[in-house]
Amino acid sequence: MLPYTAGHLTGRAAIFSSAAHSLDVSGELSRYLYEGEYDRRHVWWLDMNLTDRARITDYLWFKANTAYHFENDTVDGDTHGVDVEAGLELKRGYLTIELTVEYDLLSVLRGDEEGVGIYLSVRRDLSHLLPAMRPAQARMYR
Repeated sequence: MLPYTAGHLTGRAAIFSSAAHSLDVSGELSRYLYEGEYDRRHVWWLDMNLTDRARITDYLWFKANTAYHFENDTVDGDTHGVDVEAGLELKRGYLTIELTVEYDLLSVLRGDEEGVGIYLSVRRDLSHLLPAMRPAQARMYR
C-alpha cells in the first residue's frame, strides 16, 4: 500500500422519519493523494445513498436503496457504479423473511458489467433462548 494523504467530507440527513415511513440520504466525497515513487496517483471518490423504508401492514415493510459511486483516478481512469435494490420484509415474532431484487451496474475503463439478482433470506432470532443476565453479570462482559 502506498502512503497517501486524504480528506473526507461526509453528510447524512433524514429527509423524513416516522414510525410508518422513513427516507434517508447520505454521501461522502473524498480526495486521496498518493505519494509513492512509482505511482503518484490522485483520486476523487464520491459515494451517495438514498434509503427508503415504508410500512405496508403491521408485519410487512417495503424497503428500497439506491447507491451511486464515482471514482476519478489519474492512473485507472473513471469508474461509475450504480446499485438499486428493492424488496419486501415480513417480520412475525422471531422470524424475518426478506425478498429482494437487486440491479448492479459497474462502468470501468475496460467496459461495463451489469447484473440482476433475486434474493430470499429467512432468519430466525434465537436470542430469547439465551439466559437473561443480571446487571452485575452484564458489567463483567463490557
